[in-house]
Amino acid sequence: IKAHDQKLDIFTQINNAHISAESLINLLAHYQSMSENDDDEKVDAWIDNLTDLERKILQAFEISRGRFEHSH
Repeated sequence: IKAHDQKLDIFTQINNAHISAESLINLLAHYQSMSENDDDEKVDAWIDNLTDLERKILQAFEISRGRFEHSH
């Protein structure tokens, strides 16, 4: 993702924010759990409470995931 999407510059932002690997894993696990939830209002409320950086992390995750899915 870094080579393809430097405009996202997400890795620099994560490093500058001093986000731990544990926090990233928890965010992605929570996102995965929420994406399987049928309660759209609950999901929307969760997303609304994310920080801008957390939203960018999830955006970068989805871009990367999409590339892996299309390449396999």
